[in-house]
Amino acid sequence: MNIETSQLETIVSLDELSQLLQQTLGTKVELADYRIGNRHHDYIVLLVELRHPSIKVVVKLAGPEATFACPFERTAVLHRLVATGTGIPMPEVLAVDTSYQTWPWRYFIRTQIPGQEWSVVERQIWRSSLKEMFGIRWSLA
Repeated sequence: MNIETSQLETIVSLDELSQLLQQTLGTKVELADYRIGNRHHDYIVLLVELRHPSIKVVVKLAGPEATFACPFERTAVLHRLVATGTGIPMPEVLAVDTSYQTWPWRYFIRTQIPGQEWSVVERQIWRSSLKEMFGIRWSLA
């Protein structure tokens, strides 16, 4: 078992992940590969490559002890609003469930599109803004 599999299985087993994907995307879906995109206590983001159909998806899982709010329903609504109201390319939301009725975690599954994730871009913008603020502050001193 590699480190990523070990980290993954603290939240979900590979069998459970495969079952979730088949339940939401069809029984022929096969998990080809994955990597962990983000991980916190009781929360994980997986970048998943599938076969049958051959697509890349992002799977977010959050258990009841997740250390930060994961409003997956709100995220799904915002994705749809941006997709329909702007020309910004948005991933397609494939499945959302926050009920805990079938699984011991909430989940959000969407297609993966080329480009950078907002979380990465947001950090870059923030760092750029900080540099500007500190540059201004130092030039005034």
